Parts: sequence; C-alpha cells; structure tokens
Amino acid sequence: MGYIKTTKPINKGDDMNHLKLIYIPFILLMLLQGCSFDFLDDDSDENSEAGGHSEYDSDNDIKYYYNGEDSLLWMEYYDFDSEGQCIFMKHCLPSGTVLHSYVYDWDDNGNLVNEAYFDGNHKLSYYSITVFDSEKAANQFEYDENNTLQKIESWTYNSDNNTETSITYDGSKSLTYAYKYAYNSDKKIRLSSLYGPDSIRKAYIECEYDSSGRVIKKTGYGESSSGSSFQSFYSRTSFPSYGGVNSESRNSEGLTAPEAPEPPSVPALSLSDTTRDYSWMSLWIFDDFGYTKASLNSDYLPVTIIRVADDYLKGYPIKITLDYDDDNKLIRKTTSYKKDTVLDQEFSYNSNGYLTELKTSGMSLYIPLNYEFSYESGIPKSISILNEDTLLQKFVYVYRPTSTPFDEYAKNISIIEHYDGNDVYIGKYIFTYDNMKKEISIIVRDALNEKTGSFLLAYGSNDLISTLESYNASDSKLWSWGYSYDDMNNRIGETRLDEDGFPEANFSLNVESLFEELSNFLP
Repeated sequence: MGYIKTTKPINKGDDMNHLKLIYIPFILLMLLQGCSFDFLDDDSDENSEAGGHSEYDSDNDIKYYYNGEDSLLWMEYYDFDSEGQCIFMKHCLPSGTVLHSYVYDWDDNGNLVNEAYFDGNHKLSYYSITVFDSEKAANQFEYDENNTLQKIESWTYNSDNNTETSITYDGSKSLTYAYKYAYNSDKKIRLSSLYGPDSIRKAYIECEYDSSGRVIKKTGYGESSSGSSFQSFYSRTSFPSYGGVNSESRNSEGLTAPEAPEPPSVPALSLSDTTRDYSWMSLWIFDDFGYTKASLNSDYLPVTIIRVADDYLKGYPIKITLDYDDDNKLIRKTTSYKKDTVLDQEFSYNSNGYLTELKTSGMSLYIPLNYEFSYESGIPKSISILNEDTLLQKFVYVYRPTSTPFDEYAKNISIIEHYDGNDVYIGKYIFTYDNMKKEISIIVRDALNEKTGSFLLAYGSNDLISTLESYNASDSKLWSWGYSYDDMNNRIGETRLDEDGFPEANFSLNVESLFEELSNFLP
C-alpha cells in the first residue's frame, strides 16, 4: 500500500486541462506491473468454441458432418447426371433416417432452373423456378406443394453485368422490399439502398475503399440500415464436385421436381430515393499485421472495436465493447479474447458528470482494482487505488504555477513523491521541461536518490505527444510508444515498440489503457 504526492502549490486559475495530468503514461506503466498479458502466449485452445466440420467422400459422393468431438451428425448422399450436375440430394441421420431431400433440374446451358424440397416423408414442401435471360438470373418464383405462388425474386443488371436491383414480392405480387446498388469506377459497390413496400427508400449504406480495393469505411443512413450488408444477389445453390465413380442412384423413392408452370408477369416498379439521417459508421484501419475495425453509433461514439492480427493473436480477434449512459458518458468497456474477459472496466460519475470511480477486473490483471477520483472546485485532487477495501496506492496532486504549452499530459507537475501505506518514502519522479525541444524528461530515483530509470515524452508540431520512451538506469532504451493523428488532431494510432523498434505483440492491449483515454470522458 502507498501513495504518491506532488510538490508545489495548486494554481486555481489554470484551465480544466489539469485533468490530463492524472493520466501520465509513466503512471500507467508503473501500474501495469500488476497486469499480465501472458495469456497471449498460451497455445492451448481449451477456451475456444468447439467447432464442427465436414468431409466429402468423392468416390461415393457422400458428405459427412461432424460436431466438435468428431461425432457424426448427418450424412448427405448425392446423385449426378452425365454432365456432372447434381440432380438429387438426401440429408440423413447416421441411422439412415431421411430428414429431407432435394431434386434439381438444369437447362441445356447448365443453369439450375428447378429446385424442389421434400420433407422426411418424401412429401413435396415447396419448389422454386428460376428464369434466365442472357445467362443471368432474371426472376425466381417459389411455389408451395399446391403450386400456389409464394414469392417472387427479381434481378436487373447494369452494362458491366453487376446487379443493379434485387426485388422481392409476396405471393400476391405486392412489393416486400427492394435493394438498389450503385458502383464506383472499379466496379465496387459504393451505395446500397433498401426500399420498403411503399417503394420509398428506408435506409442506405455508403462504402469507401482504399487503393487496394479494401473497404475502409461504411456509413449507414436510416434506422433500418443497422446490422445489414444490403447485399441480396442471386446465388446458385453450391454442390460438391462429382467424383465420377458412383453410378447407383440414391433417389430410391423416384422423387421428381414438379413441372414448371407458366411464369407470372412481374410488376413494374419505380423506386423513390428519399434522404435519411445518419445512423452508424464502421471504419477499417489496415497495417502490416492485420486490421482494426471500429463501429460507431448514431452519436459517433465507438461501440465495438475489433483487432485482427492472426500472427501474434493466434487467429483470434480481440474485441472491445463500449456502453454509454443517456448523456453519452462511457459506463462500461469490456475487452475479450476468445471467450475470456481480458479487461472489464465500469465507470461511475457524480451529479456534475465527473468521473468518481472506475472498477476493473479481468484476466490481464493479477488482482481486480478499483480507482476512486476526488475533486476540489472541479479540479482533480486525488486518485485512490484499492483492491476491494484495501488501499494500495494514492496519488495526491499539487500543481505548478505555470504550464508548458505543448504538454498534453503532465501539466504543472514538478515532482511526484511516492510513499507506501506506512508513509515510508519509496522514491520520486522528477519532471524537467524543455520548451525548445518540446520534451519532458522524467527521472525516477529510489529512496537513496539512486537513478533507477527514466521516461522521455516528445511532442510534435501539433503540440501533441509523438513518442513516449522508457530507459533503464544506464539510459539504454527498453521500449517506446509511437502516436499518430489525423488532420483534425484526433489520435488514430498507438503502437508499442520494443528496443529494436518493432511492435511488441504482448503489449498490444495497452493501446486501450486504463488512464490515457479516460480524459475523453471527464468534464
């Protein structure tokens, strides 16, 4: 247990940027001595979902489906014609009980034109007829067992043969919904629109791509756009490849697809492009190791962040979810890896909207920690760090009378003294400001005044921190953080580097630090 206090009196006239000082990176690093990221080195997969798999026996045209324990669940038997086209499939239990079957008809051009579904009693349930125009699916009609029309799907195409509209009608030929697509010069979708039964656009999604053709931004407009890709293209049923060996038919019941009735006319349709309000946004940031995806809500606040880097994350993404109150203050942030909670953070505020408590738990912490914040006249006064009800450390802040213009974090601190819970002096942190170089040097000394290490914060032309470096007592660099910003000075990247300048995988989770980003949620 212990506490840290700063010297020199507080200047009440300084602005609210004092709030930044309580998130000094070196304090974070000191506290992370109580954290562990060893789970990234664990090669076991015992916490992952047990996944099923399938195997295809091409000699006998049988597909086997297994669960995660390699127990056989189902079998599918296939018949093919002389052209290698699937004409029959039955889906069975290992006991041989038939669950359902399909019969398929093809035209002379190799297009699947009739697909009939039969239940386990070999009774027709429904079938669909697809009409092609210039080798492109134009209309698909679905009928029930009584030949009553249930649904119509219709597609149109542009001059590049890309889908332009995808329209669905019910059995009475009334519009159910429709999609319309616009493409960029690279023939990639730049706009997807959804229309309701009244033919009026309900929602739409705009897409942007990088020079490699990867999606880097999607923006949704209209409430109906949430959680949808808006892609509804014709997709032919896929089949395994014919092995060319089996010649014995599995269609022992002699099931046949119904004869296609005369296709009904498809209604003409005029769509109205109504403007809708912004609803959500998704962003992708790619790097040499993978990518990060951030999803924003209607208030432009991040609600999920997913990091994918297969090499050092062993094929599993890290996912962060964020929750907010009605005033858009962050109240919970949960980081997960596989099925485990890496770090769970719960935020509480007082009636003035000031952060008063942060509770943390998760597998990255050796012990769960609570952080309690106190204020004096709206200015941070102290942070207490507890494990349950036991005080571990306390940071007490007193401010310098002047501030450094470029300093984003350590405003007005000159010395921080560190004491344990019995008021025994442990050491101190000495701050030196260089306005010409735009640097802050932090020397760490122990109780005997021996230097044990140091930190160096360097700032860029935008007066925002560009690097944070850590050194040992011999001034050999241990690691460094690099920070990047967009044109509006919003931080968009944080990378931890080792002594050789390479990203340090085991500390990739530090990007969502306990302290640095808290300043975004304080008054």
